[in-house]
Amino acid sequence: MALSEYKFFTPVVSETDEQAVERLTSEMTELEMIYSKLDSENDTETEEMQNIESIILAKRTEFEDKGGSYPEL
Repeated sequence: MALSEYKFFTPVVSETDEQAVERLTSEMTELEMIYSKLDSENDTETEEMQNIESIILAKRTEFEDKGGSYPEL
């Protein structure tokens, strides 16, 4: 049985490239902050850090494919 309605959020049926870039920017920022915190707490790269790194790299690819560009830091 499929869920016929949502009570707490409205699912995105489709998003524009601009909306995807905005979403991915937010997601990557959060992931990079988590990775940085874990990096400062550990002497060596943990399995969790490796998993987060893989997710970040996948999101970067999607971000670039959608036309996103990186800020100068």
